[in-house]
Amino acid sequence: MFHIKDKQYYAGEIALNDLAQNYGTPLYVYSALQITQNYQNFSGALKDSGFNPGIYFAVKSNYNLAVLRHLKNLGAGADIVSGGEMTRALAAGIPADQIIFSGVAKTDVELRAALAAGIRQINLESAEELESLQQIARAMNVTVNCAVRINPDVDAGTHAKITTGTAENKFGVDMQTARRMFDTAKNGNMNLHGVAIHIGSQILDVTPFDAAFSAMAEFMRDLEQAGHKIAMCDIGGGIGVPYRATDKPADLNAFTHLLKKHFADFPGHIATAPGRLFVANAGVLITRVEFIKRTAHKTFVVVDAAMNDLMRPALYDAYHPIFPAQILHQSDEMVCDIVGGICESTDVFAKDRTLPASLKAGDLLVIGMAGAYGATMAGTYNARDQIAEVMVNGANHALVRQRWEIAEQLKLETIPEWL
Repeated sequence: MFHIKDKQYYAGEIALNDLAQNYGTPLYVYSALQITQNYQNFSGALKDSGFNPGIYFAVKSNYNLAVLRHLKNLGAGADIVSGGEMTRALAAGIPADQIIFSGVAKTDVELRAALAAGIRQINLESAEELESLQQIARAMNVTVNCAVRINPDVDAGTHAKITTGTAENKFGVDMQTARRMFDTAKNGNMNLHGVAIHIGSQILDVTPFDAAFSAMAEFMRDLEQAGHKIAMCDIGGGIGVPYRATDKPADLNAFTHLLKKHFADFPGHIATAPGRLFVANAGVLITRVEFIKRTAHKTFVVVDAAMNDLMRPALYDAYHPIFPAQILHQSDEMVCDIVGGICESTDVFAKDRTLPASLKAGDLLVIGMAGAYGATMAGTYNARDQIAEVMVNGANHALVRQRWEIAEQLKLETIPEWL
């Protein structure tokens, strides 16, 4: 876990300064102990409520193999949205029968690979996908377990770019289309046995789940009355985390109360797919100050990390706490923008933040709450190295993803002989 000791920030028993010295910057650092605590808090709340659903980690939030293996050891399966994520989940040791394939644009190649691997379930996002999967299953002579993702037209009250459950979003199908899909799949190689839902991400107020679960439960009852056997209820993920000190954490007890309210009589399997809830506060991004640039209008703290390393602020104007890796003299402060070196005006981690005026080139800053949708979105824009990742567990630490340097990147490219 991340904490202060001797005026320095630590991950477990290792100072972040020491990790930066060992592995270089910019650098992602993950705390295995924090992931454990987050997982146990969620699974414990579910068990206290009388439920024991399957927990399928949303791999898109962090697909580092060490993170996936750690969550697998804790008891999690995987919720994936691509063939690549399936490959990663399997490589981390997650059994195929603990993998659920979600996502709106599965290719035929991905679907064939999923059927060959024998994963637990495929969540269908359209009637067209059902037709395509039927043809593939017939050709492979296999039966596939499926659920239909319904779109309940519920506004989750989250950022417009991460809402997924309204009629205007590309995800899922309306109830009428879903009913036709169940009727179409009655015969053949499709075991259409479930209903899935996901209304958005970073939901701190769990109230929208009430309307979504209500619509889902009612639809499941209608399907049962029409003769369809429903054995799976996939409620998705979306529970948020407090990025700001003023944010109130999502009420897990209230969330589990809603589960009991709507699904207490459901005899089948309930699946949940948390992502950032397990890993967001378990990761930080360490970056080194290159310059303090002062103009007539602004003070810029220019760091060696950039938007290619952490895209969330550029994509969503997302807030991340940012603070020095060691406690500096606090009597004087400066208001500054914290920026990277990418040739884009969007390469800004924070605007008008307050940092100690004693901050100087060479000091380390910590960008907190970076364990979810950080490294998974990272790239090599401006021909930069792709960032390295480290995991800490108490006194143990290890490089869990090497820095992908430009010399290695160039090995994947060739210049044609005719140039």
